[in-house]
Amino acid sequence: MAERQPRDGNLMHHLGGRAFALVELLIALVLLGTVAAVTYQIMTTGQRVYHAQTQRIDLQQSLRAAAAVLPAELRVLDARDGDILAMASDSITIRAMRLFAVACDTPTLDGGAITGRTVVIRNSLTFGSRMLTAGDSVLVYYEGRPGSRNDDGWLRGRLTLDPVSARCAGPEPIAQALPGMRLTVDLAPLEPPQQNRAGMVPLGAPVWGYETTTYKEYRSPSDGLWYLGQRAAGATLQPLLGPLAGPKGLTFAYFDSTGVETATAPNVAQIEIAVRGRTAEPTRMADGRQADGVDSLVMRVALRNNRRF
Repeated sequence: MAERQPRDGNLMHHLGGRAFALVELLIALVLLGTVAAVTYQIMTTGQRVYHAQTQRIDLQQSLRAAAAVLPAELRVLDARDGDILAMASDSITIRAMRLFAVACDTPTLDGGAITGRTVVIRNSLTFGSRMLTAGDSVLVYYEGRPGSRNDDGWLRGRLTLDPVSARCAGPEPIAQALPGMRLTVDLAPLEPPQQNRAGMVPLGAPVWGYETTTYKEYRSPSDGLWYLGQRAAGATLQPLLGPLAGPKGLTFAYFDSTGVETATAPNVAQIEIAVRGRTAEPTRMADGRQADGVDSLVMRVALRNNRRF
């Protein structure tokens, strides 16, 4: 039996249907490609903006850290008392105060050796970032003659033992109500006109605990970027904040009480700090260029006991 052939009209109908479906498929592919390209562009732009904003936030946080740390460290210094140990345009070494206390039982000064002396500080009047430990340095206020300011100053000492619990001197029941800590210190030789005589350190004398600290701009060997580093005595330099905008990203300038720049440490009354930071990675600028974001901060700090202020 002969096979029936489809009529010409049906054949054209089937061919026309297939051609129309192919056109639809091509249009769909074009639309899909357009949407994908637009979506990719939006995502790329979003990632670029997010990266730039993250870098800018990190930069601003670094500058805020500099504004919080450096003025707080420098404001409590008294240059006339020797708190600035070394100074340069890119670094400063100071006695960084870590604890303040009030003596309720003072070291005995009787003309003999001044090693192994004890000072008891009152717990409720002790403030600082940490408690003292053996090897730390302290300054004990020296009053000398009450009627004269010429011999006032500080006795330098180093703790030889860890502090232990003690009671402040005084009659009962006051002693029971005033717990303290006993500091065993070796005092440095007194400097004239200071004298090794009884009563030269009064009850209630301030006691400072400090550590010798250096703040310095340095270049990291790991990534080649510049940072503000901090180094405590006997330790290695550690990055504190950054990166900085190359060498001279951190500068110190020193001024006396009249506002004139000085290179003599005891005359310093104000310190100007300039910090110029940069982003850790390049970001796209408004004109399309890839470049490091840069921002800066300038602060001037008046030191403690600055007569002008």
